[in-house]
This record gives sequence, structure tokens and C-alpha cells, in this order.
Amino acid sequence: MLIIVTTAFVFIALMSQGSNIGDGFFDSLFTVISIGTSTGYTTTDYMLWPVVTHILLFLLMIVGACAGSTSGGLKLMRVKLALKVAWREIGRIAQPKRIFRIRMNNEVVENDRLGLITGMLFVWTGVFALSCILLAITMPNSDFESIVAVVASALGNTGPALGDYGPSNTWASMGTPSLLITTVLMWFGRLELMTALLLLHPRTWKREEREAPDRASVKLIKELFEKMEDNNLDKQK
Repeated sequence: MLIIVTTAFVFIALMSQGSNIGDGFFDSLFTVISIGTSTGYTTTDYMLWPVVTHILLFLLMIVGACAGSTSGGLKLMRVKLALKVAWREIGRIAQPKRIFRIRMNNEVVENDRLGLITGMLFVWTGVFALSCILLAITMPNSDFESIVAVVASALGNTGPALGDYGPSNTWASMGTPSLLITTVLMWFGRLELMTALLLLHPRTWKREEREAPDRASVKLIKELFEKMEDNNLDKQK
């Protein structure tokens, strides 16, 4: 539905610009699918399209495709559940005593999973904002549209962006600091943001040291039980 609705809006925008019906339909369909699934192919310079199409493509870079796919972006499932959480909180204000259950595919989604999704969206927003600031520092000659689109494209593993780094341009003009930042962002987007941050978290590496004494104590208890069993066998003999 997202692909169909977005394609329809882009197609209408192209028709209002005076594009050919056939070319407008296929260009809009191909571009929407390519950007939405982070495939990265382009057949036309969509920077020449109306501004509303740039906003729609920018949102597709952020959302991505379905969960479980190899596409980039936040994934539709997370965005849908986040919207349901927001709608539930609004409903609680209107009806405080009512019990609201969030369902996905006719199954109730537990609060711990909802908390994980909400936390990921919050972390994604923080990383997005911080990355935009860093790129603005390392790319002082770029405009707002280019910086924001590059960050969204990198985190979503989309490929082409908007502004100065649209489909007809490459990222080769970026300096080394900017390329390093976008490389890290692409790595975050490819591995899933929470997974990458968990790998970099200090407690992930300290956990093994904490578990080592526990394993040693378990080993000692097993040895004691084995000795007790051997002693019992000796007494029986």
C-alpha cells in the first residue's frame, strides 16, 4: 500500500508538471520502488521533479521496506507499531480506564517488545540529529537539504540522496571526514542500529568477565557433586 499510494502521488505531481503519461508512470513506479527498498537504482534525475516528490522520497529513505527483508531503513513494522503506541497513548488520555491492546497480525504485542521498538526509534533520531550536525561541520558549503538527505540515505543504505548528492551526482566530492561519517552510518544501517550500538557498548565486553567467576563456581559445584557421588559409590561397594 505504501508503494501504491506514494507512486500515485508522485505520478500526479509529474503529470501536473507536464510529463508524458507513460514515462511519468514508469519513472515514478521505478523510482519509488528503488528508493523504498534501498535498491539504489535510478533511471531519471528526480531532482528535476516537483519538491513534494523529494519529500516523499525522503520519507521512503527513512521508512524502508518490510521487516525481515535485506532492505535498509527503519522497516514498516517498527513505524506502524510506533504509530499504534502513539495512538494508544492518545486513547488513554481520552479513556483512562480502558485497556488498550496493540496487535500485529492478530497477535498481541507485549510491552517489552514495544519498548524496544520505541527505544530504537529514539536512538535512531538521536544518531540522525548528531550526524546532521557533524556533517554540517565537515561540509560547510552544503545546503540543509543535501546534509539531511545524505544522512537519511546513509542510515537507510539507499544510495542516491537529494540536493547536491542526487541521482546525477556521486559522493566523491565529500572530504575524508564526511566520507568516514557516512561510512559509519552505512555500517549502522546495514547491521541494524541496535545491533551495531550493542557491539560498541562497553558492557557487552565486560559481561564475559562477569560471567567468568559464575562459570568457575558452577564448575566447582559440579566437581563437588561428582566427588559426593563417587564417595557414595565407594561406601556402597
